[in-house]
Amino acid sequence: MKVICFTNQKGGVGKTATTLTCGLELAKRGYKVLLIDLDAQASLSQLLGVQAEKNQKTVADFIGARNEKATLEETVVKLNQVDMIPANILLSVAEQTMPALDNNANLLSRALREVRNAGIYDYVLIDCPPSLGILMKNALMASDTIVVPVKPEKVSIMGLELLLGTIVRLSESYGKEFDISGFLLTMCNARTNSFKTIKADIEQFAEQIGTRVFKSTIRQSVRCSNVIGEGGNIIDDGSGVSGDYKAFVDELISIVGGNV
Repeated sequence: MKVICFTNQKGGVGKTATTLTCGLELAKRGYKVLLIDLDAQASLSQLLGVQAEKNQKTVADFIGARNEKATLEETVVKLNQVDMIPANILLSVAEQTMPALDNNANLLSRALREVRNAGIYDYVLIDCPPSLGILMKNALMASDTIVVPVKPEKVSIMGLELLLGTIVRLSESYGKEFDISGFLLTMCNARTNSFKTIKADIEQFAEQIGTRVFKSTIRQSVRCSNVIGEGGNIIDDGSGVSGDYKAFVDELISIVGGNV
Protein backbone atom coordinates (compact mmCIF):
# COMPACT_ATOMS: atom_id res chain seq x y z
CA MET A 1 0.00 0.00 0.00
CA LYS A 2 1.33 3.42 -0.98
CA VAL A 3 0.23 6.51 0.94
CA ILE A 4 0.54 9.62 -1.21
CA CYS A 5 0.09 13.10 0.22
CA PHE A 6 -1.03 15.85 -2.19
CA THR A 7 -0.01 19.07 -0.56
CA ASN A 8 0.81 22.73 -1.04
CA GLN A 9 0.24 25.37 1.61
CA LYS A 10 -0.97 27.69 -1.15
CA GLY A 11 -4.61 27.36 -2.13
CA GLY A 12 -6.00 27.50 -5.65
CA VAL A 13 -3.36 25.25 -7.23
CA GLY A 14 -5.63 22.36 -8.22
CA LYS A 15 -4.67 20.17 -5.27
CA THR A 16 -8.12 18.72 -4.57
CA ALA A 17 -8.92 18.27 -8.26
CA THR A 18 -5.62 16.44 -8.69
CA THR A 19 -6.25 14.16 -5.70
CA LEU A 20 -9.73 13.32 -6.97
CA THR A 21 -8.84 12.81 -10.63
CA CYS A 22 -5.74 10.79 -9.81
CA GLY A 23 -7.78 8.57 -7.49
CA LEU A 24 -10.47 7.96 -10.09
CA GLU A 25 -7.92 7.14 -12.77
CA LEU A 26 -6.11 4.69 -10.48
CA ALA A 27 -9.44 3.04 -9.66
CA LYS A 28 -10.27 2.78 -13.34
CA ARG A 29 -7.01 0.86 -13.83
CA GLY A 30 -8.05 -1.70 -11.24
CA TYR A 31 -6.33 -0.37 -8.15
CA LYS A 32 -8.14 -0.25 -4.80
CA VAL A 33 -8.11 3.38 -3.73
CA LEU A 34 -8.91 5.14 -0.45
CA LEU A 35 -9.22 8.93 -0.50
CA ILE A 36 -8.79 10.84 2.77
CA ASP A 37 -10.14 14.38 3.06
CA LEU A 38 -7.94 16.15 5.62
CA ASP A 39 -9.27 19.64 4.93
CA ALA A 40 -12.01 21.20 7.08
CA GLN A 41 -13.37 22.90 3.96
CA ALA A 42 -14.31 19.34 2.88
CA SER A 43 -13.94 20.16 -0.81
CA LEU A 44 -12.96 16.60 -1.74
CA SER A 45 -15.93 15.19 0.16
CA GLN A 46 -18.31 17.61 -1.54
CA LEU A 47 -16.94 16.88 -5.01
CA LEU A 48 -17.72 13.21 -4.40
CA GLY A 49 -21.21 14.05 -3.15
CA VAL A 50 -20.48 13.16 0.47
CA GLN A 51 -22.05 15.57 2.95
CA ALA A 52 -20.86 14.44 6.38
CA GLU A 53 -23.45 15.35 9.02
CA LYS A 54 -22.47 16.52 12.49
CA ASN A 55 -23.25 13.14 14.04
CA GLN A 56 -21.41 11.18 11.33
CA LYS A 57 -17.95 9.85 12.09
CA THR A 58 -15.35 11.53 9.90
CA VAL A 59 -11.59 11.81 9.52
CA ALA A 60 -11.44 13.71 12.83
CA ASP A 61 -12.77 10.60 14.57
CA PHE A 62 -10.58 8.28 12.50
CA ILE A 63 -7.41 9.96 13.78
CA GLY A 64 -8.78 10.27 17.33
CA ALA A 65 -8.82 14.06 17.38
CA ARG A 66 -12.36 14.46 18.73
CA ASN A 67 -13.45 11.66 21.05
CA GLU A 68 -12.53 8.01 21.06
CA LYS A 69 -10.74 6.90 17.92
CA ALA A 70 -13.10 5.45 15.31
CA THR A 71 -12.22 2.49 13.11
CA LEU A 72 -11.88 2.44 9.34
CA GLU A 73 -15.17 0.56 9.10
CA GLU A 74 -16.94 3.25 11.15
CA THR A 75 -15.65 6.15 9.05
CA VAL A 76 -15.23 4.91 5.48
CA VAL A 77 -17.79 5.80 2.80
CA LYS A 78 -17.92 3.31 -0.08
CA LEU A 79 -18.56 4.92 -3.44
CA ASN A 80 -18.85 3.43 -6.92
CA GLN A 81 -15.17 3.69 -7.81
CA VAL A 82 -13.29 4.63 -4.66
CA ASP A 83 -13.65 4.58 -0.89
CA MET A 84 -13.20 7.73 1.14
CA ILE A 85 -12.94 9.02 4.68
CA PRO A 86 -14.77 12.36 4.59
CA ALA A 87 -14.31 15.61 6.47
CA ASN A 88 -16.62 18.36 7.60
CA ILE A 89 -16.30 21.74 9.27
CA LEU A 90 -15.89 20.10 12.70
CA LEU A 91 -12.37 19.13 11.64
CA SER A 92 -11.42 22.77 12.23
CA VAL A 93 -12.54 22.39 15.86
CA ALA A 94 -10.60 19.16 16.25
CA GLU A 95 -7.55 20.88 14.78
CA GLN A 96 -7.52 23.28 17.72
CA THR A 97 -7.38 20.44 20.25
CA MET A 98 -4.79 18.32 18.44
CA PRO A 99 -1.69 20.16 19.75
CA ALA A 100 -2.59 19.02 23.29
CA LEU A 101 -2.60 15.33 22.28
CA ASP A 102 0.40 13.06 22.75
CA ASN A 103 2.58 12.60 19.66
CA ASN A 104 0.12 14.82 17.82
CA ALA A 105 1.94 14.80 14.46
CA ASN A 106 1.50 11.02 14.19
CA LEU A 107 -2.24 10.65 14.77
CA LEU A 108 -2.92 9.82 11.12
CA SER A 109 0.11 7.53 10.91
CA ARG A 110 -1.18 5.50 13.86
CA ALA A 111 -4.69 5.35 12.40
CA LEU A 112 -3.38 4.13 9.05
CA ARG A 113 -1.67 1.13 10.66
CA GLU A 114 -5.10 -0.51 10.74
CA VAL A 115 -5.50 0.20 7.02
CA ARG A 116 -2.04 -1.14 6.17
CA ASN A 117 -2.62 -4.29 8.20
CA ALA A 118 -5.97 -4.91 6.53
CA GLY A 119 -4.31 -5.03 3.09
CA ILE A 120 -7.44 -3.70 1.39
CA TYR A 121 -6.01 -0.79 -0.60
CA ASP A 122 -3.25 -0.32 -3.14
CA TYR A 123 -3.20 3.46 -2.79
CA VAL A 124 -4.26 5.94 -0.10
CA LEU A 125 -4.41 9.52 -1.38
CA ILE A 126 -4.55 12.36 1.14
CA ASP A 127 -5.94 15.77 0.23
CA CYS A 128 -4.33 18.33 2.56
CA PRO A 129 -5.50 21.73 3.75
CA PRO A 130 -3.82 24.82 2.27
CA SER A 131 -1.82 25.59 5.41
CA LEU A 132 1.31 24.51 7.26
CA GLY A 133 -0.54 23.47 10.42
CA ILE A 134 -0.95 20.28 12.41
CA LEU A 135 -3.20 18.59 9.84
CA MET A 136 -0.65 18.98 7.07
CA LYS A 137 2.06 17.73 9.42
CA ASN A 138 -0.04 14.61 10.07
CA ALA A 139 -0.43 14.02 6.34
CA LEU A 140 3.29 14.44 5.73
CA MET A 141 4.22 12.10 8.59
CA ALA A 142 1.76 9.45 7.36
CA SER A 143 2.88 9.57 3.74
CA ASP A 144 5.21 7.28 1.86
CA THR A 145 5.70 9.99 -0.74
CA ILE A 146 4.60 13.55 -1.45
CA VAL A 147 3.21 15.14 -4.61
CA VAL A 148 3.17 18.93 -4.72
CA PRO A 149 0.74 20.48 -7.23
CA VAL A 150 2.11 23.87 -8.24
CA LYS A 151 0.46 26.62 -10.24
CA PRO A 152 3.32 28.20 -12.21
CA GLU A 153 3.38 31.82 -11.08
CA LYS A 154 5.96 34.20 -9.66
CA VAL A 155 5.23 33.38 -6.00
CA SER A 156 5.48 29.61 -6.52
CA ILE A 157 9.09 29.25 -5.35
CA MET A 158 8.39 31.12 -2.12
CA GLY A 159 5.55 28.73 -1.30
CA LEU A 160 7.70 25.70 -2.10
CA GLU A 161 10.45 27.01 0.18
CA LEU A 162 7.96 27.33 3.05
CA LEU A 163 6.72 23.79 2.49
CA LEU A 164 10.27 22.45 2.32
CA GLY A 165 11.06 24.23 5.61
CA THR A 166 8.17 22.39 7.29
CA ILE A 167 9.37 19.07 5.90
CA VAL A 168 12.94 19.70 7.09
CA ARG A 169 11.75 20.60 10.61
CA LEU A 170 9.60 17.46 10.80
CA SER A 171 12.53 15.37 9.62
CA GLU A 172 14.78 16.85 12.29
CA SER A 173 12.17 16.42 15.03
CA TYR A 174 11.03 12.88 14.22
CA GLY A 175 13.92 11.37 12.28
CA LYS A 176 11.74 10.57 9.29
CA GLU A 177 13.19 10.68 5.79
CA PHE A 178 10.67 12.26 3.44
CA ASP A 179 10.29 11.37 -0.21
CA ILE A 180 8.99 14.01 -2.61
CA SER A 181 7.91 12.28 -5.82
CA GLY A 182 7.86 15.64 -7.56
CA PHE A 183 6.21 18.93 -8.37
CA LEU A 184 3.19 18.70 -10.67
CA LEU A 185 2.60 21.85 -12.71
CA THR A 186 -1.13 22.59 -12.90
CA MET A 187 -3.30 25.21 -14.61
CA CYS A 188 -0.60 25.67 -17.23
CA ASN A 189 -0.62 27.90 -20.27
CA ALA A 190 2.48 26.55 -21.97
CA ARG A 191 2.32 29.09 -24.79
CA THR A 192 3.35 32.04 -22.63
CA ASN A 193 6.93 33.16 -22.09
CA SER A 194 6.28 33.56 -18.36
CA PHE A 195 5.35 29.86 -18.10
CA LYS A 196 8.65 28.79 -19.63
CA THR A 197 10.61 31.06 -17.30
CA ILE A 198 8.78 29.98 -14.14
CA LYS A 199 8.93 26.31 -15.14
CA ALA A 200 12.70 26.61 -15.49
CA ASP A 201 12.93 28.21 -12.03
CA ILE A 202 10.86 25.42 -10.47
CA GLU A 203 12.96 22.78 -12.22
CA GLN A 204 16.11 24.39 -10.85
CA PHE A 205 14.64 24.45 -7.33
CA ALA A 206 13.58 20.79 -7.64
CA GLU A 207 17.09 19.79 -8.70
CA GLN A 208 18.57 21.64 -5.73
CA ILE A 209 16.48 19.65 -3.25
CA GLY A 210 16.89 16.30 -5.01
CA THR A 211 13.48 15.86 -6.59
CA ARG A 212 11.87 16.43 -9.99
CA VAL A 213 9.22 18.32 -11.87
CA PHE A 214 6.91 15.77 -13.45
CA LYS A 215 7.21 15.66 -17.22
CA SER A 216 3.41 15.67 -17.36
CA THR A 217 1.76 19.05 -16.90
CA ILE A 218 -1.93 19.82 -16.43
CA ARG A 219 -3.18 22.45 -18.84
CA GLN A 220 -5.50 25.26 -17.90
CA SER A 221 -9.16 24.59 -18.75
CA VAL A 222 -12.13 26.57 -17.45
CA ARG A 223 -14.53 23.92 -18.76
CA CYS A 224 -12.82 21.06 -16.94
CA SER A 225 -12.59 23.11 -13.75
CA ASN A 226 -16.32 23.69 -13.93
CA VAL A 227 -17.02 19.99 -14.57
CA ILE A 228 -14.94 18.94 -11.56
CA GLY A 229 -16.47 21.70 -9.45
CA GLU A 230 -19.94 20.33 -10.20
CA GLY A 231 -18.91 16.83 -9.14
CA GLY A 232 -18.22 15.55 -12.65
CA ASN A 233 -15.53 13.14 -13.80
CA ILE A 234 -13.24 14.32 -16.60
CA ILE A 235 -11.23 11.09 -16.89
CA ASP A 236 -13.31 9.68 -19.76
CA ASP A 237 -14.37 12.89 -21.49
CA GLY A 238 -11.60 12.84 -24.11
CA SER A 239 -10.39 16.31 -23.17
CA GLY A 240 -6.80 17.48 -23.18
CA VAL A 241 -6.89 17.73 -19.39
CA SER A 242 -8.06 14.12 -19.18
CA GLY A 243 -5.05 13.09 -21.25
CA ASP A 244 -2.77 15.19 -19.06
CA TYR A 245 -3.94 13.41 -15.91
CA LYS A 246 -3.65 9.98 -17.52
CA ALA A 247 -0.04 10.80 -18.44
CA PHE A 248 0.62 12.02 -14.90
CA VAL A 249 -0.77 8.80 -13.39
CA ASP A 250 1.45 6.77 -15.76
CA GLU A 251 4.42 8.73 -14.52
CA LEU A 252 3.43 8.53 -10.87
CA ILE A 253 3.01 4.75 -11.00
CA SER A 254 6.42 4.39 -12.64
CA ILE A 255 7.95 6.34 -9.75
CA VAL A 256 6.09 5.01 -6.69
CA GLY A 257 5.21 1.56 -8.01
CA GLY A 258 2.02 -0.40 -8.59
CA ASN A 259 1.15 -4.06 -8.35
CA VAL A 260 -2.03 -4.50 -10.41
